[in-house]
Amino acid sequence: MGTWLLETLLWAAVTVAVCVAIWGANLPNILMALGISVGVSLLFGNSWRS
Repeated sequence: MGTWLLETLLWAAVTVAVCVAIWGANLPNILMALGISVGVSLLFGNSWRS
């Protein structure tokens, strides 16, 4: 569980940084990037671990 949490946080940080670099640092973009990163992490993380 701890590893998954760390992976998700790292992935979220990278995704937010990339999205901010592309779209600019405003709240909707940051929230959208977080949502995307968590969703992708859940989808791919679960498939990698199973």
